[in-house]
Amino acid sequence: MDADSQAQPDFWGGQGLDPPATLSEIAPLACQDRARAALLRPLPWTQPLLALSGPEGTGKTMLLRAWCAGCGARIVEGREVRGTPWGAHGLAIDALDRGVDPHVLWALINRVQAAGVPLVLAGRGEPVSWARGVPDLASRLRSALRVDIGPLTPADFEQLVVALARRRFLRLDAEALVWMLDRVERTHAAALLLVEEIDRACRQDPTARPLRWVQRALDTHIEG
Repeated sequence: MDADSQAQPDFWGGQGLDPPATLSEIAPLACQDRARAALLRPLPWTQPLLALSGPEGTGKTMLLRAWCAGCGARIVEGREVRGTPWGAHGLAIDALDRGVDPHVLWALINRVQAAGVPLVLAGRGEPVSWARGVPDLASRLRSALRVDIGPLTPADFEQLVVALARRRFLRLDAEALVWMLDRVERTHAAALLLVEEIDRACRQDPTARPLRWVQRALDTHIEG
């Protein structure tokens, strides 16, 4: 597969380099199909509380940013929810498995739902675990529309790396991609770091074969 053969949708999801892509602009990954379908439901949602759960590196944050970019909703991390305002188009709360105050979250969910706007929650593990023992919050999380996101498949990961490489005008041929797939963790975070190192290897030796760039990138990644 050639990484610059044609234009492809954006995978960055608003990670600081470009405006966030919307859901319609992000090329679909198989592990995210159900989550994309849930987020693309026409507004207003009949079930306004959606919980996305999945392991680290499966693209939950990217999907939240893309949804917010498309509908004008606000996104915050769980530890920032105290006093969080929201717009007329909804709110997304990310990383709910990392230190959120469950009582503050419970109060915020009540206020947002009373306002009649959609609310999307995301984090690792079972959504009920985000309640941290608060029964009313646990009950509300159980009633949410839950969508689990599985690990990236090999095809998903290859597609993601190719798209990220194209953003840096890098050409990765089939030889480099096949060699890479069995040697790296298949997560969004790993793909971002890998392509950054491939870019660095290319700048150091622009005439080398893409396979050599990938080998150097993985050597650096392992050493780091």
